[in-house]
Amino acid sequence: MENCAPVPLAEAMEVPVTEEDGNNRLHEDSRKHSSKTPACTSVHVNVVPWLHQFRYVLRKNFLLLSRRPVIVFLYLASPAIFVGLAALPGKDIDKPLPLTDCGSVEAEYLESLSYDELFKAPLTLNHNWSSGGPVSIMTIGPMLQAISVYIVVQNEMQTKLLGVLRLLGLRDSVYWASWFAAFSFLSLLSAILAGIVASALPIHVFQHVDFGLVFASIFCLQETLIPASFFLATLNLRKVLATLMIAVMILAPFVPLIAISVNSWVPDATQSLSGFYGLPTGIFWAAQNSTGLQTEYTFNSSVTYSCDRPIMVPEYGRFMTEEEQAMITPDDYFFGCSVAAGYGTTLWNRDQKFGLGILFLFPYFHFYSVWGNILGKTFSYH
Repeated sequence: MENCAPVPLAEAMEVPVTEEDGNNRLHEDSRKHSSKTPACTSVHVNVVPWLHQFRYVLRKNFLLLSRRPVIVFLYLASPAIFVGLAALPGKDIDKPLPLTDCGSVEAEYLESLSYDELFKAPLTLNHNWSSGGPVSIMTIGPMLQAISVYIVVQNEMQTKLLGVLRLLGLRDSVYWASWFAAFSFLSLLSAILAGIVASALPIHVFQHVDFGLVFASIFCLQETLIPASFFLATLNLRKVLATLMIAVMILAPFVPLIAISVNSWVPDATQSLSGFYGLPTGIFWAAQNSTGLQTEYTFNSSVTYSCDRPIMVPEYGRFMTEEEQAMITPDDYFFGCSVAAGYGTTLWNRDQKFGLGILFLFPYFHFYSVWGNILGKTFSYH
């Protein structure tokens, strides 16, 4: 932008007496201006450094958050609250389980149970977590935080505050980085609080997992949901569509739970005796032992006895002809401990690259996978 030199007031007030005097003055002024420096010069604008802008906008963000105490309280407390609520459906089993070194329930104990009791008998110490329900409750806290981020930033979009700040020279990178830093600080505090609550609960999985794992799993989920909320807020939807978007955000944590329910099953003790086959075994893997039970039925009775059930290589399957049995070598089978894969294991080992690419961008699936591994590592006393 250029600023032209003003005409002196004294010269502006002079009025030529005659036309000839006026022409002489005009020629004289033109010679003066031609011999001087140009009348128009550039104005130098001082650019505020990035860090200075970041510091002041960050203060502005915390000031705005201090005027929203309900949102701040919800942001800080919701992860800890829902970690505590997850302990209700994920409570420990009523009595100790006789487990083998493999982590599976002893066959002799299962033999002593009636057929109806077998369907209700737990197979692991984390049996109540197998369906993924308690994990889905843990995701509600970060989901409410994501909605809080969306509401705060969306409000600034609707009030045109970002546009005003841009006109004043604010960089877009400063704006988004300052909000990310503010919400990350609150997420750090809330994740620490959730980890403390989990460590204090008398639940087997929480007592046998490090504080750092609980903290890191929740904090990483929060950190991935913050940019997702920023993206949704930039759409600047109208009131009705914004409400619909919040409804979608509420349903999002339960998408993995629905996928687990459809694509896997939680085995009961009857499957433990005959072996796990087919679909994944819930959210985490199930321990198996090649020693199981075999039941033979007659017309009016049944006989149950223990037997070693070899674990075969996949090429043979469950049913073989006599010729195939004769071709089996000791390298094709073994006796001992094995593991039936859970949903989190089978999900990321599929050949559907495009579908997995979409799920990879969905943070809640990663959270379920992490907790599937945690539950699998802590399902027994070992």
